[in-house]
Amino acid sequence: GEIGGNCIEISTDTTSILLDFGTPVSKDALPAEHKNLKPDAILLSHAHFDHYAKIHELNEVPVYAGELTQSIVRVSSVFLPDRQALGNVNNFRAFEPFTIGDFKITAFPTDHSIIDSYAFLIEANGKKIFYTGDFRAVGRSEKYFDNLLKNPPKNIDAIIVEGTTMGSNSRAQDLHSELEVENRLKELLKAHNDSLVFMDFSAQNYDRLISAYKATLASGKVFVVDIYTAIIIETISQYLEKITGKNHFSLDYQNIKVLARGKYASSHYQKAKNSNLYANELLKIYKNTVKLDDIANSPHKYVVKMSTYIAKELIEQIGGRKLYIYSQWAGYLKSEYNEKGYEIYQAIQSAPNVDFHKVHVGGHASANDIDRLIKSLEPKSILPIHTEHKELFYEKYPNAIKIENSQSIKI
Repeated sequence: GEIGGNCIEISTDTTSILLDFGTPVSKDALPAEHKNLKPDAILLSHAHFDHYAKIHELNEVPVYAGELTQSIVRVSSVFLPDRQALGNVNNFRAFEPFTIGDFKITAFPTDHSIIDSYAFLIEANGKKIFYTGDFRAVGRSEKYFDNLLKNPPKNIDAIIVEGTTMGSNSRAQDLHSELEVENRLKELLKAHNDSLVFMDFSAQNYDRLISAYKATLASGKVFVVDIYTAIIIETISQYLEKITGKNHFSLDYQNIKVLARGKYASSHYQKAKNSNLYANELLKIYKNTVKLDDIANSPHKYVVKMSTYIAKELIEQIGGRKLYIYSQWAGYLKSEYNEKGYEIYQAIQSAPNVDFHKVHVGGHASANDIDRLIKSLEPKSILPIHTEHKELFYEKYPNAIKIENSQSIKI
Protein backbone atom coordinates (compact mmCIF):
# COMPACT_ATOMS: atom_id res chain seq x y z
CA GLY A 1 0.00 0.00 0.00
CA GLU A 2 2.99 2.36 -0.27
CA ILE A 3 6.09 3.17 -2.32
CA GLY A 4 9.32 1.72 -0.93
CA GLY A 5 9.82 0.13 2.45
CA ASN A 6 10.06 -3.36 0.96
CA CYS A 7 10.55 -6.08 3.54
CA ILE A 8 9.35 -9.50 2.39
CA GLU A 9 9.99 -12.66 4.35
CA ILE A 10 10.01 -15.97 2.51
CA SER A 11 10.46 -19.12 4.55
CA THR A 12 10.39 -22.88 4.52
CA ASP A 13 10.28 -25.03 7.65
CA THR A 14 14.01 -24.54 8.16
CA THR A 15 15.17 -21.45 6.21
CA SER A 16 14.04 -17.82 6.19
CA ILE A 17 15.22 -14.99 3.92
CA LEU A 18 14.26 -11.33 3.53
CA LEU A 19 13.86 -9.62 0.18
CA ASP A 20 15.13 -6.07 0.83
CA PHE A 21 14.61 -4.11 4.04
CA GLY A 22 14.06 -0.40 3.47
CA THR A 23 11.99 2.57 4.59
CA PRO A 24 8.92 3.96 2.78
CA VAL A 25 9.22 7.08 0.63
CA SER A 26 6.32 8.84 2.38
CA LYS A 27 7.25 10.35 5.77
CA ASP A 28 3.82 9.32 7.09
CA ALA A 29 4.36 5.60 6.47
CA LEU A 30 5.99 3.34 9.05
CA PRO A 31 8.88 0.98 8.27
CA ALA A 32 8.38 -2.74 8.76
CA GLU A 33 8.36 -4.10 12.30
CA HIS A 34 11.40 -6.33 12.71
CA LYS A 35 11.69 -7.26 16.39
CA ASN A 36 10.69 -10.85 15.67
CA LEU A 37 12.58 -11.19 12.38
CA LYS A 38 15.38 -13.73 12.52
CA PRO A 39 16.22 -14.41 8.86
CA ASP A 40 19.10 -16.55 7.68
CA ALA A 41 19.96 -13.98 5.01
CA ILE A 42 18.84 -10.78 3.28
CA LEU A 43 18.74 -10.39 -0.50
CA LEU A 44 19.28 -6.79 -1.62
CA SER A 45 17.88 -6.00 -5.05
CA HIS A 46 19.61 -2.62 -5.51
CA ALA A 47 21.22 0.32 -3.72
CA HIS A 48 18.22 2.62 -3.25
CA PHE A 49 17.63 3.68 0.35
CA ASP A 50 13.98 2.61 0.35
CA HIS A 51 15.24 -0.95 -0.16
CA TYR A 52 18.23 -1.12 2.22
CA ALA A 53 17.81 1.55 4.91
CA LYS A 54 17.00 -0.87 7.76
CA ILE A 55 19.40 -3.69 6.90
CA HIS A 56 22.04 -2.47 9.36
CA GLU A 57 19.60 -3.07 12.23
CA LEU A 58 19.98 -6.79 11.53
CA ASN A 59 23.75 -6.43 11.51
CA GLU A 60 24.68 -10.07 12.08
CA VAL A 61 22.53 -11.37 9.24
CA PRO A 62 24.42 -12.18 6.00
CA VAL A 63 23.54 -9.85 3.12
CA TYR A 64 23.60 -11.01 -0.50
CA ALA A 65 24.13 -8.14 -2.94
CA GLY A 66 25.77 -7.30 -6.23
CA GLU A 67 29.40 -6.22 -5.93
CA LEU A 68 28.73 -2.78 -7.39
CA THR A 69 25.65 -2.37 -5.19
CA GLN A 70 27.84 -2.99 -2.15
CA SER A 71 30.34 -0.36 -3.38
CA ILE A 72 27.64 2.26 -4.07
CA VAL A 73 26.14 1.77 -0.61
CA ARG A 74 29.64 2.20 0.85
CA VAL A 75 30.14 5.50 -1.00
CA SER A 76 26.74 6.68 0.23
CA SER A 77 27.67 5.79 3.81
CA VAL A 78 30.72 8.06 3.57
CA PHE A 79 29.05 11.12 2.06
CA LEU A 80 25.35 11.03 2.93
CA PRO A 81 23.82 11.40 6.40
CA ASP A 82 21.89 8.46 7.89
CA ARG A 83 23.44 6.00 5.42
CA GLN A 84 25.29 2.93 6.66
CA ALA A 85 27.53 0.50 4.79
CA LEU A 86 26.53 -3.13 4.44
CA GLY A 87 28.18 -5.65 6.74
CA ASN A 88 28.70 -9.39 6.30
CA VAL A 89 28.20 -9.23 2.53
CA ASN A 90 28.23 -12.07 0.01
CA ASN A 91 28.36 -11.03 -3.65
CA PHE A 92 26.37 -12.89 -6.28
CA ARG A 93 26.65 -12.79 -10.07
CA ALA A 94 23.86 -12.45 -12.58
CA PHE A 95 22.42 -15.77 -13.81
CA GLU A 96 24.72 -17.83 -11.54
CA PRO A 97 22.53 -19.74 -9.04
CA PHE A 98 23.50 -19.77 -5.37
CA THR A 99 21.95 -21.40 -2.32
CA ILE A 100 20.86 -20.23 1.10
CA GLY A 101 19.62 -23.18 3.14
CA ASP A 102 16.61 -24.63 1.33
CA PHE A 103 16.59 -21.87 -1.28
CA LYS A 104 18.12 -21.84 -4.73
CA ILE A 105 18.35 -18.26 -5.97
CA THR A 106 19.14 -16.81 -9.39
CA ALA A 107 19.64 -13.07 -9.91
CA PHE A 108 18.33 -11.46 -13.11
CA PRO A 109 19.77 -7.99 -13.97
CA THR A 110 17.09 -5.35 -14.50
CA ASP A 111 16.84 -1.91 -16.04
CA HIS A 112 16.30 0.65 -13.26
CA SER A 113 17.36 4.19 -12.34
CA ILE A 114 20.37 2.83 -10.50
CA ILE A 115 22.95 0.47 -11.95
CA ASP A 116 23.39 -3.09 -10.65
CA SER A 117 19.69 -3.74 -10.00
CA TYR A 118 18.26 -7.26 -9.88
CA ALA A 119 15.16 -9.40 -9.83
CA PHE A 120 15.33 -12.81 -8.14
CA LEU A 121 14.06 -16.26 -8.99
CA ILE A 122 13.68 -18.11 -5.70
CA GLU A 123 13.12 -21.88 -5.67
CA ALA A 124 12.42 -24.24 -2.77
CA ASN A 125 10.39 -27.39 -2.13
CA GLY A 126 9.26 -27.60 -5.74
CA LYS A 127 7.92 -24.00 -5.76
CA LYS A 128 9.14 -20.92 -7.66
CA ILE A 129 8.74 -17.27 -6.71
CA PHE A 130 9.86 -14.38 -8.91
CA TYR A 131 10.57 -11.07 -7.16
CA THR A 132 10.87 -8.17 -9.61
CA GLY A 133 12.56 -5.63 -7.34
CA ASP A 134 12.24 -2.23 -9.05
CA PHE A 135 12.40 -2.30 -12.83
CA ARG A 136 11.58 -0.46 -16.03
CA ALA A 137 11.99 -0.88 -19.78
CA VAL A 138 13.05 2.61 -20.93
CA GLY A 139 16.65 3.04 -19.76
CA ARG A 140 20.06 2.29 -21.23
CA SER A 141 19.73 -1.30 -19.98
CA GLU A 142 16.29 -1.97 -21.45
CA LYS A 143 17.81 -5.07 -23.09
CA TYR A 144 17.53 -6.80 -19.71
CA PHE A 145 13.75 -6.42 -19.80
CA ASP A 146 13.55 -7.55 -23.43
CA ASN A 147 15.72 -10.60 -22.72
CA LEU A 148 13.56 -11.55 -19.75
CA LEU A 149 10.43 -11.42 -21.90
CA LYS A 150 12.09 -13.57 -24.56
CA ASN A 151 13.48 -16.14 -22.13
CA PRO A 152 11.31 -16.11 -19.01
CA PRO A 153 11.71 -18.66 -16.23
CA LYS A 154 8.98 -21.28 -16.43
CA ASN A 155 6.35 -22.57 -14.01
CA ILE A 156 6.28 -19.56 -11.70
CA ASP A 157 4.01 -20.13 -8.71
CA ALA A 158 3.98 -16.49 -7.60
CA ILE A 159 5.31 -13.16 -8.79
CA ILE A 160 5.98 -10.38 -6.27
CA VAL A 161 5.73 -7.40 -8.59
CA GLU A 162 6.31 -3.68 -8.09
CA GLY A 163 3.50 -1.37 -9.18
CA THR A 164 4.78 2.15 -8.58
CA THR A 165 3.15 3.63 -11.67
CA MET A 166 -0.23 1.95 -11.27
CA GLY A 167 -3.10 4.38 -10.78
CA SER A 168 -3.93 8.00 -11.40
CA ASN A 169 -1.24 9.25 -9.00
CA SER A 170 1.43 7.35 -10.89
CA ARG A 171 4.32 9.85 -10.99
CA ALA A 172 3.42 10.87 -14.52
CA GLN A 173 6.27 11.94 -16.77
CA ASP A 174 6.43 13.78 -20.07
CA LEU A 175 9.33 11.77 -21.53
CA HIS A 176 9.32 8.09 -22.34
CA SER A 177 12.94 6.93 -22.46
CA GLU A 178 16.43 7.87 -21.33
CA LEU A 179 17.32 8.63 -24.96
CA GLU A 180 14.53 11.23 -25.01
CA VAL A 181 16.00 12.72 -21.83
CA GLU A 182 19.41 12.99 -23.49
CA ASN A 183 17.96 14.64 -26.59
CA ARG A 184 15.90 17.08 -24.54
CA LEU A 185 18.97 18.05 -22.52
CA LYS A 186 20.85 18.69 -25.74
CA GLU A 187 18.03 20.93 -26.97
CA LEU A 188 17.95 22.95 -23.76
CA LEU A 189 21.71 23.43 -23.62
CA LYS A 190 21.76 24.56 -27.24
CA ALA A 191 18.96 27.05 -26.58
CA HIS A 192 20.76 28.37 -23.47
CA ASN A 193 24.27 28.62 -24.87
CA ASP A 194 24.82 31.90 -23.00
CA SER A 195 23.70 30.57 -19.60
CA LEU A 196 25.29 28.91 -16.62
CA VAL A 197 23.56 25.53 -16.43
CA PHE A 198 22.67 23.54 -13.32
CA MET A 199 21.56 19.91 -13.50
CA ASP A 200 19.77 18.36 -10.56
CA PHE A 201 19.63 14.57 -10.38
CA SER A 202 20.86 11.69 -8.24
CA ALA A 203 24.58 11.03 -8.58
CA GLN A 204 23.74 7.32 -8.37
CA ASN A 205 21.62 7.50 -11.54
CA TYR A 206 24.29 6.32 -13.97
CA ASP A 207 21.98 6.58 -16.98
CA ARG A 208 21.36 10.23 -16.16
CA LEU A 209 25.07 10.90 -15.66
CA ILE A 210 25.71 9.59 -19.17
CA SER A 211 22.86 11.66 -20.61
CA ALA A 212 24.05 14.82 -18.84
CA TYR A 213 27.64 14.30 -19.95
CA LYS A 214 26.70 13.61 -23.58
CA ALA A 215 24.49 16.69 -23.69
CA THR A 216 27.26 18.79 -22.14
CA LEU A 217 29.84 17.51 -24.61
CA ALA A 218 27.52 18.25 -27.55
CA SER A 219 27.06 21.82 -26.28
CA GLY A 220 30.79 22.47 -26.02
CA LYS A 221 30.48 23.23 -22.31
CA VAL A 222 32.38 21.66 -19.40
CA PHE A 223 30.64 19.20 -17.08
CA VAL A 224 31.40 20.05 -13.43
CA VAL A 225 30.64 17.64 -10.57
CA ASP A 226 31.28 17.57 -6.84
CA ILE A 227 33.65 15.12 -5.11
CA TYR A 228 30.83 12.75 -4.13
CA THR A 229 29.60 12.46 -7.72
CA ALA A 230 33.18 12.10 -8.97
CA ILE A 231 33.80 9.14 -6.66
CA ILE A 232 30.51 7.54 -7.75
CA ILE A 233 31.64 7.90 -11.37
CA GLU A 234 35.03 6.34 -10.63
CA THR A 235 33.50 3.52 -8.56
CA ILE A 236 31.19 2.53 -11.40
CA SER A 237 33.87 3.00 -14.06
CA GLN A 238 36.37 0.78 -12.24
CA TYR A 239 33.80 -1.97 -11.74
CA LEU A 240 32.63 -1.93 -15.38
CA GLU A 241 36.20 -1.91 -16.66
CA LYS A 242 37.01 -4.91 -14.46
CA ILE A 243 34.13 -7.03 -15.76
CA THR A 244 34.19 -5.91 -19.41
CA GLY A 245 37.88 -5.13 -20.03
CA LYS A 246 36.83 -1.85 -21.68
CA ASN A 247 37.07 1.80 -20.70
CA HIS A 248 33.89 3.42 -19.41
CA PHE A 249 32.79 6.95 -18.55
CA SER A 250 35.26 8.33 -16.00
CA LEU A 251 37.14 11.45 -14.94
CA ASP A 252 39.60 10.69 -17.75
CA TYR A 253 37.00 11.73 -20.34
CA GLN A 254 37.28 15.16 -21.91
CA ASN A 255 35.35 18.20 -20.66
CA ILE A 256 34.70 16.89 -17.17
CA LYS A 257 35.99 18.72 -14.10
CA VAL A 258 35.54 18.50 -10.33
CA LEU A 259 34.82 21.41 -8.00
CA ALA A 260 37.27 20.07 -5.43
CA ARG A 261 38.60 23.17 -3.64
CA GLY A 262 37.07 25.85 -1.47
CA LYS A 263 34.23 25.84 1.05
CA TYR A 264 31.85 23.88 -1.18
CA ALA A 265 34.30 20.99 -1.43
CA SER A 266 35.87 20.90 2.03
CA SER A 267 33.19 18.73 3.65
CA HIS A 268 33.33 16.12 0.89
CA TYR A 269 37.12 16.15 0.90
CA GLN A 270 37.31 15.54 4.65
CA LYS A 271 34.76 12.75 4.48
CA ALA A 272 36.62 11.03 1.63
CA LYS A 273 40.00 11.46 3.33
CA ASN A 274 38.76 10.27 6.73
CA SER A 275 37.24 7.15 5.19
CA ASN A 276 40.70 5.88 4.10
CA LEU A 277 38.98 4.41 1.03
CA TYR A 278 39.42 6.84 -1.84
CA ALA A 279 43.06 8.01 -1.92
CA ASN A 280 43.55 7.10 -5.60
CA GLU A 281 40.24 8.70 -6.56
CA LEU A 282 41.19 11.92 -4.76
CA LEU A 283 44.50 12.03 -6.64
CA LYS A 284 42.63 11.79 -9.94
CA ILE A 285 40.08 14.36 -8.78
CA TYR A 286 42.81 16.91 -8.04
CA LYS A 287 44.17 16.49 -11.55
CA ASN A 288 40.75 17.54 -12.89
CA THR A 289 39.92 20.48 -10.65
CA VAL A 290 38.00 23.59 -11.65
CA LYS A 291 37.86 26.60 -9.33
CA LEU A 292 34.77 28.54 -8.36
CA ASP A 293 36.42 31.67 -9.78
CA ASP A 294 36.69 29.95 -13.16
CA ILE A 295 32.95 29.33 -13.17
CA ALA A 296 32.14 32.84 -11.93
CA ASN A 297 34.38 34.45 -14.59
CA SER A 298 32.93 32.44 -17.52
CA PRO A 299 29.62 30.99 -16.30
CA HIS A 300 28.29 30.26 -19.82
CA LYS A 301 31.03 27.64 -20.29
CA TYR A 302 29.82 25.30 -17.56
CA VAL A 303 27.19 22.72 -16.68
CA VAL A 304 27.22 22.20 -12.92
CA LYS A 305 25.91 19.11 -11.13
CA MET A 306 25.93 19.93 -7.40
CA SER A 307 23.70 19.52 -4.37
CA THR A 308 20.55 21.64 -4.36
CA TYR A 309 21.82 23.72 -1.45
CA ILE A 310 25.10 24.60 -3.20
CA ALA A 311 23.29 25.30 -6.47
CA LYS A 312 21.05 27.80 -4.69
CA GLU A 313 24.07 29.63 -3.25
CA LEU A 314 25.86 29.71 -6.62
CA ILE A 315 22.72 31.05 -8.30
CA GLU A 316 22.69 33.90 -5.77
CA GLN A 317 26.43 34.61 -6.10
CA ILE A 318 27.03 34.36 -9.85
CA GLY A 319 25.47 36.87 -12.19
CA GLY A 320 23.95 36.41 -15.62
CA ARG A 321 21.37 34.00 -16.98
CA LYS A 322 20.97 30.51 -15.53
CA LEU A 323 19.27 27.37 -16.69
CA TYR A 324 18.18 24.97 -13.94
CA ILE A 325 17.27 21.48 -15.12
CA TYR A 326 15.42 19.39 -12.57
CA SER A 327 15.85 15.74 -13.54
CA GLN A 328 14.35 13.50 -10.87
CA TRP A 329 11.00 12.56 -9.36
CA ALA A 330 8.64 15.57 -9.19
CA GLY A 331 7.54 14.54 -5.68
CA TYR A 332 10.75 15.96 -4.22
CA LEU A 333 9.51 19.42 -5.24
CA LYS A 334 6.60 19.02 -2.82
CA SER A 335 6.70 19.77 0.89
CA GLU A 336 5.06 16.49 1.92
CA TYR A 337 7.94 14.46 0.48
CA ASN A 338 10.80 16.92 0.98
CA GLU A 339 10.37 19.07 4.07
CA LYS A 340 14.02 20.20 4.18
CA GLY A 341 14.46 20.88 0.48
CA TYR A 342 11.07 22.34 -0.41
CA GLU A 343 11.93 25.94 0.48
CA ILE A 344 15.23 25.71 -1.39
CA TYR A 345 13.44 24.62 -4.55
CA GLN A 346 10.93 27.43 -4.11
CA ALA A 347 13.79 29.93 -3.89
CA ILE A 348 15.51 28.52 -6.99
CA GLN A 349 12.34 28.61 -9.09
CA SER A 350 11.55 32.19 -8.08
CA ALA A 351 15.11 33.52 -8.43
CA PRO A 352 15.62 36.23 -11.10
CA ASN A 353 17.22 35.19 -14.39
CA VAL A 354 16.60 31.46 -13.74
CA ASP A 355 14.90 29.36 -16.40
CA PHE A 356 13.59 26.24 -14.60
CA HIS A 357 12.83 23.07 -16.60
CA LYS A 358 11.80 19.54 -15.61
CA VAL A 359 13.40 16.80 -17.72
CA HIS A 360 12.94 13.28 -16.41
CA VAL A 361 11.99 9.71 -17.07
CA GLY A 362 11.30 7.57 -14.02
CA GLY A 363 12.86 4.37 -12.77
CA HIS A 364 9.70 2.26 -12.74
CA ALA A 365 7.85 0.19 -15.30
CA SER A 366 4.65 1.49 -16.86
CA ALA A 367 1.42 -0.38 -16.25
CA ASN A 368 1.75 -1.75 -19.78
CA ASP A 369 5.25 -3.11 -19.16
CA ILE A 370 4.15 -4.63 -15.86
CA ASP A 371 1.40 -6.39 -17.78
CA ARG A 372 3.86 -7.59 -20.43
CA LEU A 373 6.08 -9.11 -17.75
CA ILE A 374 3.18 -10.83 -16.01
CA LYS A 375 1.93 -12.28 -19.28
CA SER A 376 5.41 -13.52 -20.16
CA LEU A 377 6.00 -15.23 -16.80
CA GLU A 378 2.44 -16.61 -16.56
CA PRO A 379 2.53 -16.85 -12.75
CA LYS A 380 -0.11 -18.85 -10.91
CA SER A 381 -0.54 -15.95 -8.46
CA ILE A 382 0.36 -12.26 -8.27
CA LEU A 383 1.42 -10.32 -5.18
CA PRO A 384 1.62 -6.53 -5.75
CA ILE A 385 4.11 -4.44 -3.74
CA HIS A 386 5.71 -0.98 -3.90
CA THR A 387 2.41 0.57 -5.01
CA GLU A 388 -0.25 2.93 -3.72
CA HIS A 389 -2.89 1.27 -5.91
CA LYS A 390 -2.79 -2.47 -5.27
CA GLU A 391 -6.55 -2.57 -5.83
CA LEU A 392 -5.89 -2.08 -9.55
CA PHE A 393 -4.04 -5.41 -9.58
CA TYR A 394 -7.04 -7.07 -7.93
CA GLU A 395 -9.36 -5.59 -10.54
CA LYS A 396 -7.20 -6.51 -13.52
CA TYR A 397 -5.82 -9.91 -12.55
CA PRO A 398 -8.12 -12.64 -11.18
CA ASN A 399 -5.09 -14.46 -9.75
CA ALA A 400 -3.87 -11.42 -7.75
CA ILE A 401 -3.83 -12.29 -4.04
CA LYS A 402 -5.10 -9.77 -1.50
CA ILE A 403 -2.53 -9.55 1.25
CA GLU A 404 -1.99 -7.00 4.02
CA ASN A 405 1.12 -5.99 5.92
CA SER A 406 2.31 -8.68 8.37
CA GLN A 407 -0.03 -11.24 6.80
CA SER A 408 1.38 -14.64 5.77
CA ILE A 409 0.28 -16.84 2.89
CA LYS A 410 1.34 -20.29 1.77
CA ILE A 411 2.42 -20.86 -1.83
